[in-house]
Amino acid sequence: MVSLLGTTAALADLTAGQVWQGWQESAERWGASVTAAETTEEDGRLVLRDVVYEVSEDQGSLEHRMREVVLEETGDGRVSIRLPEEMMLVVEFSEGDDDPARMEFAVGQEDLEIHATGTAEQLQYDSTAARIMLELEQLEGPDTEDFDSELTIVLTDFVAQDAYDAEPADSHEAFIEAGSIELAMRYVERDGSHSTILDWSAEEAGLTYSATGLAAMQEETMQAALAAGLVIEGAVGHSGSQYSAEIMDDLEDQPREEGTIEGSAAEGSAGFGLSAEGLSYDATSRDAVYRIVNDNMPVPVMELMIEELHFETLLPVVESDEPQGFGTLLRLDGLKVGDELWAMVDPDGALPRDPATLLIDIDGSANWESSPLDTAAAGPRSFLTQSPAQMGALHELNLNALSLELLGAHLSGDGAFTFDNEDLETFEGMPRPEGSLTLLLEGAESLIDELIATGAIRQEDAMGAMMMMSMFAQPGETEDSLTTTLEIDADGGVIANGQRLR
Repeated sequence: MVSLLGTTAALADLTAGQVWQGWQESAERWGASVTAAETTEEDGRLVLRDVVYEVSEDQGSLEHRMREVVLEETGDGRVSIRLPEEMMLVVEFSEGDDDPARMEFAVGQEDLEIHATGTAEQLQYDSTAARIMLELEQLEGPDTEDFDSELTIVLTDFVAQDAYDAEPADSHEAFIEAGSIELAMRYVERDGSHSTILDWSAEEAGLTYSATGLAAMQEETMQAALAAGLVIEGAVGHSGSQYSAEIMDDLEDQPREEGTIEGSAAEGSAGFGLSAEGLSYDATSRDAVYRIVNDNMPVPVMELMIEELHFETLLPVVESDEPQGFGTLLRLDGLKVGDELWAMVDPDGALPRDPATLLIDIDGSANWESSPLDTAAAGPRSFLTQSPAQMGALHELNLNALSLELLGAHLSGDGAFTFDNEDLETFEGMPRPEGSLTLLLEGAESLIDELIATGAIRQEDAMGAMMMMSMFAQPGETEDSLTTTLEIDADGGVIANGQRLR
């Protein structure tokens, strides 16, 4: 269903025949096709039978099959689109010379209503459904006879909107909301040696998508499309999710492994963007809980709680002679582990149990001599066998912030380096860096004393650790603190705290 509606690009007018023509033209524009074995039109009502939407590429294909689709003019400027309650989705894919894998899904819907409104140049589709279901009916491919598999996805209280603006932006916008999403997967080896059971669900889930400059999709490469003005953005989110997985392995000559993994989050979101400025991604999860149960582990029950986890990154993706900016930020707040793990490593409570935090903020500049998107499109082998030096050059790397609080100790730091890509000899094939890095460690002595008290390390090992730190660090401005500054000068010399190491 989504595959067909996703092809509704520029439509000439809101008549049933013109809607059907628009589907065909727009499918062709995206490198796909949509056909009907038979069409019947009478009094503003167009019936399409044996409709097939198909898109095919070197490594796979997708077909969406519908026995009957009815497009009907409602008399109020709208066109009603009625899809069958049962549809079929067929996906095939292969890698290299391997036999292709084939999956057939049954797609069902309850109370689905779709209406087209607007004009030929600014068309909008509004959809609602009580339920949309997708279920794996058949799986074929290498070794599939050795296992049974099931996959079901159910969306309830479905609402969607799809809008296309042909002029002047040549843009496409869409959003999807669902009161709930449920996914169930079963994988069982027929000889009883392995099984995996996964259940995942989310409440109030949503997806938004927008694209401008879609005419650039006609370019031969993604590099060319982005340079011609293609911009794509999207985001997903939910207001609560949970999952559970049961895994069993019973192999010959090995102990039987059986365990469960459970998790939940109070809220989560992720977003991405792709343009000539780069590829951006960000994700946030709040109040997440993870629980692992396995009797064969040293800690049979392990729990992990995270108050907030946030990640964002920006990477250049187009070829450029000039440096482009990149950056990555990782922030973890309120990391706690369960009592079962503490009972094993620190039964007497000698170590501080304050929640751990982590912050890493890095940015810099680099340029690609060949687009990584186009290299990846040529195949995984082409991408993985090309070294970073063949693809581009690093010019600047900055550590804007580093902060780690753990077991009562605190590590912080910052620094900045530039790179001379003309000098690949000083550091044996690596561009010569120049700059400095400063680190501050607070509470190290207290932590080592506490680790000795728990028996985690021996007194003589602690002495060796302290001697090693004293070689590369010096006392800080406050009690129980150590600081170090690492410098690399213009000649490639490495200096720690004023002492030359290289």
